[in-house]
Amino acid sequence: MGRVARGRRVAFLGDMLELGPQERALHAELAAAPGLASVAMVHCAGERMRALYAALPRAQRGEWFPDAASMARRAGRLLDAGDIALVKGSNGSRVSLVVDAIKKMGEVRPPETLAENPAEALEG
Repeated sequence: MGRVARGRRVAFLGDMLELGPQERALHAELAAAPGLASVAMVHCAGERMRALYAALPRAQRGEWFPDAASMARRAGRLLDAGDIALVKGSNGSRVSLVVDAIKKMGEVRPPETLAENPAEALEG
């Protein structure tokens, strides 16, 4: 059965690429960004994002993943009904996989056994 929530803000963040020698410090500094204070849970993917994950307050720390593909596989279990998801990262970090996984959560598939006439399926 699905979970029902009050609409938390949940962030799925992937590595920011090509920031240069200060990249880990720049990732960690995001923990102090004013906008992040209103996010209930932050999930991070990638080695660079590990620095942000470590700098987050424990209450805000979600899960850390080695890559966006791993995060995408768990995305459906990390969101509750009514949550608002933010997905952000460099294109090269492949966070689009997470977007695709979240989109699929809302897809409804018809039952394979559904007859051409739905009333027939209910009778049989």
